[in-house]
Amino acid sequence: MHTSILPPIHRFRQAVLSSGLLLAMVLSASAQLLHYRVSDTDDISTSVPNIGSLGDGTNSGTGAVTLSADVPTLGIPAGAGNRSMSFPGNAGVLAPGSQQLLNSQIRLHGGFTYEAWVKYTGNGNINSIIDYAGTEKLRRLASSSGYSMLTNASPVTPFVTAPTNEWHYIAVVFHNIQPETTAGEITGDYTFYVDGIVPLSTVQNVTITDFGDGLNRSIGVGTHPQLLASDFFNGLIYEPRVTLAAVTPENLLFAHQIVTNTNDAGAGSLRAAIAAASSGSLITFDPTLDGQTITLSSGQLLIDKNITIDASTLTSGLTIDANGGVTNHRVIEIETGSSVELSHLTITGGRTPDAPIGEPGESGGGIYCGGNLTLTHCNVSNNSTGRGGDDFGAAPAAHGGDGGGIYIYVGSLTLNDSTVTGNTTGDGGDGQDGGIGGSGGGIYVSSSGAININNSTVDNNATGDGGGGNNSYGGGGGGICLFSAASNNLNNSTVANNSTGDGSYSGSNSGGPGGGIHIFSSDLTLHNSVIAGNTTGLSPTGTPGTGPDLLRSSIEFESTGANFIGDHSGIEHSASLSGILSGNAMLAPLGDYGGPTQTMPPLPGSPLLDLLTDNSTSTDQRGFPRPTSTNASWQNDFSSGLNGATVFTSGNDAATGTIDNGSFRFTDAVASQGAALVLPSTGIFTEFTASFDLFYQLHLSDAADGFSFSFGPAATTATFSSGSLENGVPGAYVISFDTYDGTAGPNSTGNITLRGPNGATISTPYTFFRANEAGAFRSLTVTLDGTGHLVVTYKGNTIIDQMINYTPTAGDSFTFAARTGDLAAEHRIDNIVINYQSQVEADIGAVEIQDATDSYNILSDLWLTDEDGDGQAFGVEFALGTNPKVANTVNFTGPTINSSGQATLNFGLNLAAVDYTIWKLTRSTTLEVGSFEEVLRYDGAFDQLTLGENITVAGSGEFIVTDEAPPTGKAFYRFEAELIAPP
Repeated sequence: MHTSILPPIHRFRQAVLSSGLLLAMVLSASAQLLHYRVSDTDDISTSVPNIGSLGDGTNSGTGAVTLSADVPTLGIPAGAGNRSMSFPGNAGVLAPGSQQLLNSQIRLHGGFTYEAWVKYTGNGNINSIIDYAGTEKLRRLASSSGYSMLTNASPVTPFVTAPTNEWHYIAVVFHNIQPETTAGEITGDYTFYVDGIVPLSTVQNVTITDFGDGLNRSIGVGTHPQLLASDFFNGLIYEPRVTLAAVTPENLLFAHQIVTNTNDAGAGSLRAAIAAASSGSLITFDPTLDGQTITLSSGQLLIDKNITIDASTLTSGLTIDANGGVTNHRVIEIETGSSVELSHLTITGGRTPDAPIGEPGESGGGIYCGGNLTLTHCNVSNNSTGRGGDDFGAAPAAHGGDGGGIYIYVGSLTLNDSTVTGNTTGDGGDGQDGGIGGSGGGIYVSSSGAININNSTVDNNATGDGGGGNNSYGGGGGGICLFSAASNNLNNSTVANNSTGDGSYSGSNSGGPGGGIHIFSSDLTLHNSVIAGNTTGLSPTGTPGTGPDLLRSSIEFESTGANFIGDHSGIEHSASLSGILSGNAMLAPLGDYGGPTQTMPPLPGSPLLDLLTDNSTSTDQRGFPRPTSTNASWQNDFSSGLNGATVFTSGNDAATGTIDNGSFRFTDAVASQGAALVLPSTGIFTEFTASFDLFYQLHLSDAADGFSFSFGPAATTATFSSGSLENGVPGAYVISFDTYDGTAGPNSTGNITLRGPNGATISTPYTFFRANEAGAFRSLTVTLDGTGHLVVTYKGNTIIDQMINYTPTAGDSFTFAARTGDLAAEHRIDNIVINYQSQVEADIGAVEIQDATDSYNILSDLWLTDEDGDGQAFGVEFALGTNPKVANTVNFTGPTINSSGQATLNFGLNLAAVDYTIWKLTRSTTLEVGSFEEVLRYDGAFDQLTLGENITVAGSGEFIVTDEAPPTGKAFYRFEAELIAPP
């Protein structure tokens, strides 16, 4: 059985290992066959130097491989060459000799390993990177979106997607050799690594026949060993190495350090890893450190080289705490000229010391940077700088330290999906002329620095007060202070609830300027961002500082997209205000509202709602796609409001939650006795726009059973099948819906009852038509006067199968409650489908699914996720209850549980598009992010079907997929399909 996973490149460090995985062989010099290492002093016009055991390679082909100064920077080992090899698409490098990777040698050495840094520049066909005998081939198909491995007896195995013109380290290890069952054949596992030494994925039970052993061929780099025109590589290859051994992670070429404990210093510590790392190295963390804290009791971490510290493999990240400020030192200092990337870290507890007499407080409470710093999925919180020194004699009082969270004195700062919150700067010193409070409560950028802030939040930071005495102002830039002369950018981000310090207690000293951002002479470009809810400190007479949200004293800044500045009084040039809204932003408190960072969604009535322009980004601050709509009032979740799916369950205990402004789903069937599932529109989301479809089925065993839907009290629009529930006139409701039961039997009759707040009811008879009698839909319309809750109650002996479309407004609630009676729980199914609105068509014009109903014949209705990055997003989701069992045949949109307790579903191939289609079925029991496991994949381009454990498939063209051992309780299945554009 083959199992594989194809993640996007930004998830390349997710480990997907089978139990019992063992990489036992270590690297030995005698096993290293090829390692082409080149520098600017080498002449490779005919011969390419090889530090392996096979001798130098031959530059071959109708063209020539040349040297390039374009080399990777991540993970480069000490002593590596300073040039890469440039492959023009008609030349490659051949190793001397032949049959170097015989199966007998692979078995003897326990496997083999391919490694290289690769930069594919486009074009070509097969694009071989490393190829033995034309069989074991690492390649980048021009028609593919990533790298793959081909073995002569096994299908192509794609293991990572990556854009063109990007350097990536790729390693393929063949290991876990099994006992020989067929003479000459060898079976083992492939494990793949990308940009690190954490295994990316594993493909098990791959068999290599003796076909390649019978060919008198060599090892080609950038080419097929026979110099086939279709196989030449187009791009750059750096440090390619072929090893006749299963190289362990710690012996791969990629330079790295692994932190194994939370000690402040010593072996296995982060401090030791930084000291031992070479420039360009990666530092990662042992999985046991997930969610742990490293406390720096002996001082700050000093970084004087180019490194990446990455905790992305830890689900809860990792915290670096400077001892809670007890020992008066910051967390990290980055020396001039160094480039540092930090990922999935919390930087906290830094506190620089107060200054001696006449000296300023030390800056950079969390991070002090003289190089280029990139933070991704990081949290810089609760750091502070020291107080300025008091005056004494000729020494005047000094200012407090700047940059409570981050101080950039030269270089650049890039924030991606990160939060800077709760940081403070020190007060100014006391004296006849008091010191100014420290500036840049969250971030301070000096005249030699620059910032780019993307999808991030700067919240609740504060600057220090002015010291006692004259001329002692509060510090400026509660969130950000920009002295930078460079261009700066704020993209899809929020700067809110920051504040500046007060002026000194005597004289006319003002509070600090620029509560959110204080700009001196910089250029600042805003794009889809919010600067609001910030405040400035007060003078002794109670006068606030200027520019509560933003103070810009000279050069105009640019604004693109939809931007909001709550109070723009600090902007001197009125022309700068084009395209900017202002007022009370009405933001919710900073919190976890989904996505990688803490965010601040707009409250009901916020002017940020419905803010959408032609320049607006297609994603919100969390990076989630924004739904598109032809309705001009669709809310743009532009400061970080929700547009994803919120999950609720039902059962014996009432469950409550918030409807977000995207879509939500139920994944649990209604309990047989009573408890209601209520989605109230209370709290921060009492005003929103939501549009979604619910597909539900309930089997009611007798006339005493029933269920109810409740809408109100405000004007509400909903659709039952083709009808609607709407506020026709003030105080009047109209309900209409279609009913049809496809099962055999007599028609079912009953009453629809509408109840008003005063107890008055309107009861209307209905008939549910069944298949063997009428076989047609029945429409019903009832009007109810009243302004309270509208309750629709159904009682009857039938199966209800309806589509619902519901758009709530301010004050609405939506209640789905099981009524009393004998609900036949063992024969119920609660299938919910979320049909996201889409304005796109299929990539190649294929618009039908063979076994889909007419209502699902457009691919954009079915497919949701944009896997290939082309802007086309398609998908379908469905939930299935597996305990108790359900028995009901449904169409493409829902799976079923058969009499044996197995989950089954049907889906068909669109034959016109099969060569360019990828199908994927994933399964989760929790619906949590990252909880979906892939159980089926069909790759139409190679006619490859990959199945997970206990998954079987029958049929062709139209598949019947069976999960022979579905999880106990609830299983949520997600089916995705993606069209790959034809060549």
